[in-house]
Amino acid sequence: AAQHIKSGIADLDANAANRLLVEVGKNPEAEKNYAARRQEVIDASLAAAENITFGDAERMPIRKLFIALGDYHSKIDDALIFQKQKNEGAVLASYRAGADIVDSTLLPAADALDRTNREALDRVYIAWGANCLTNFPKCTDAPSSQSYAFGCHCDRNSVYGLYGASFVFRFLSA
Repeated sequence: AAQHIKSGIADLDANAANRLLVEVGKNPEAEKNYAARRQEVIDASLAAAENITFGDAERMPIRKLFIALGDYHSKIDDALIFQKQKNEGAVLASYRAGADIVDSTLLPAADALDRTNREALDRVYIAWGANCLTNFPKCTDAPSSQSYAFGCHCDRNSVYGLYGASFVFRFLSA
């Protein structure tokens, strides 16, 4: 979710800039894309909030995302209002304030969320990697989950892909 949030934020900001390059209402595609990316970032942030497993390590970046996303949107709305008033200096100042929120808060919060989840997955991988080497030395391509996960296919993607996030998180809390 965190990487999806991060790419959505970057695209959201690009579409905000595209909206401000022409008169209000003259770039309907950028307006549509801005709204779609905003909703996408909100939905991905909600999905992350619904799956908090690591307490404040996830909760705090998600909280920052929601607060900063509202602040960012407010700055972009201000820029659009100033654009209608033909106040180019205020448009630029508002957009720069929004861009600063992206750079100083939104992207770092998405990075922190991604880092928390990656570190958890790495801990599972390291723990299971030891099992691969000590408990299941023979590599087979048998379709059983044990030989697949602990055999020659024992890697991050196999462990995560076969068992999913909930199993990985249960393993970590055991």
